[in-house]
Amino acid sequence: MKIKRKKTALQNLLIACLISEGEMGLIRSENPVLTCPFDMHKSYYLFNYLHQHRLNKEVIVEPKKNQIKIPLLNPDHAQMVNEWHDHNANKIFQKYFGNQYLNYHAVILTINLFGKRKIESIGISTSTNREHLQTLAHSFSQTINQYVYIANKDINIPDIVTLCQRNVPLLTALDSAELVNYMSLEEKGMFSYNKVGSEV
Repeated sequence: MKIKRKKTALQNLLIACLISEGEMGLIRSENPVLTCPFDMHKSYYLFNYLHQHRLNKEVIVEPKKNQIKIPLLNPDHAQMVNEWHDHNANKIFQKYFGNQYLNYHAVILTINLFGKRKIESIGISTSTNREHLQTLAHSFSQTINQYVYIANKDINIPDIVTLCQRNVPLLTALDSAELVNYMSLEEKGMFSYNKVGSEV
């Protein structure tokens, strides 16, 4: 059971990287690897996720380069990453990916690890081919039951208070704390009020 949970946690990280800016590469005698940039201020969350799921040996973190490298040693993971690319190595997103690969925990991980706070939304940069962005956005939206839209090749999630209100009670302490960090002081006040009001 622990091995299965570990494999699932690694697959969710791969999915999060693929949704964001993860790209295929090669290391060590042409072993395939997925490389993805991340912001240094997300290091605490990333290292805690890796420690929590015992993935420190499976994931290479290069802080000086601000990137994650995940060797694709599991055949299932390698197949998934390959499906996520077309014959020209462009990153795509097919409709069936939503049912086959996208899941609630992978989407929350994507938001927490790769999201950036904008004025009125959380934005997630993606290197997905432009032709497939709407399909990705639709599946992303359905998975978390939240409206999202594409702008400047970013997945944008407005209404951050509602996002937190719906999801914080369902998440681990690590994930809920990271999600709440996206809210402004004013939004946190609204969140607290709504939370108290909903419990009455």
